[in-house]
Amino acid sequence: MKVEGTDRETAKIIMLIFSGGSFFFLVISCLQVLLVKKMDLIGSKLIITYPLLFTTKQIDITNIGRIYRSRYKITNNRSWFEKNNSILYKGRTLTIVLMSGQNIKLDSLEITEFERFYTLLKARVRRKDVEENKKNIIEIQYLVSIVLTIIFVIYMAKVKL
Repeated sequence: MKVEGTDRETAKIIMLIFSGGSFFFLVISCLQVLLVKKMDLIGSKLIITYPLLFTTKQIDITNIGRIYRSRYKITNNRSWFEKNNSILYKGRTLTIVLMSGQNIKLDSLEITEFERFYTLLKARVRRKDVEENKKNIIEIQYLVSIVLTIIFVIYMAKVKL
């Protein structure tokens, strides 16, 4: 039985191919929506929230070891043999290295004000480093004063004998 030039089996196969492709893109789109991140930099904490998954990750600024950014490109591969690919998007990646060695990567596609977020986070991490250095200097000053006091007491004890 023919329906306008094609039989039913061919029409079913074509329909399955199109519906399978549509389902694949539907699943990918749903995953993208579920993995949307909301990032807040509040006080001394970086809060990463996945609103649709009801998950929150809080990172204390003192646990951040290093922050750096790099560039990446999304290109269009038109063919395997063609060397000149067109660039679809030029973006940046922010990598946060925690003290535990874990890396958190954030793309400029995920962050609306990427440069502002990067400068604020970098400034807070630097401020944390400066505060730690001041604390270390104060501890060293206390140790030096204690050592000098002990040396002075020993010297005065020897002079009196």
